Amino acid sequence: MTTLFQLFAIGWLASFLGTLPFGPINLSVVSRTVKNSLRAGLWFAFAAALIEIAQSFIALHCSALINQYLDSTPWIKWATAGLFTLLGLVFMLRREKIQEEETAKRKDNNFLAGIIISVINFQAIPFWIFILTYLDMSHHVRIDTNLSLGGIALFLLGVSTGKFAALTLFGLVSQSVKNRVHQLKFWMNKVIGFILLLIGIFQFFNA
Repeated sequence: MTTLFQLFAIGWLASFLGTLPFGPINLSVVSRTVKNSLRAGLWFAFAAALIEIAQSFIALHCSALINQYLDSTPWIKWATAGLFTLLGLVFMLRREKIQEEETAKRKDNNFLAGIIISVINFQAIPFWIFILTYLDMSHHVRIDTNLSLGGIALFLLGVSTGKFAALTLFGLVSQSVKNRVHQLKFWMNKVIGFILLLIGIFQFFNA
């Protein structure tokens, strides 16, 4: 029988490790930390961690239905591919504004930006569907809607805190780099845009 601590630990570890590969979320935390401040990056990370709760909750309750729907609705994959491609172009073509007033405005929107980018990151739901399916097939841990309310809550708490911990790590490393290599500020948008373009192209081929 899976204990409450194990449910929390599984959610935390899966979320932490799943956040480490470079993607639009952690790269955005790096960008906002380098260009603004660690606090800006952490606000973005906090928003992303909250959205991860909703995404893993959807996967927990609707994994089979979502898989069937995505297979029978190819336009979703095309729309996702187009969205990431568009975001990539926006990041790559955007010019830096060094005015303090513009920087202050961007700081105020870090939480909202974290919400928006996390919501359109549709890859999070298939990731959690894969994790939950793998755990079920391993016959060691079964995490589904038959768990108690406390068990589901602790699993989701682990998911959220694991996400936030990984993104905080990115922010701390970026802050350290920021203090040493100011030239990264110029290239950050280009790197994020390139990654988003790659994701968009991959989604097009997948669709």
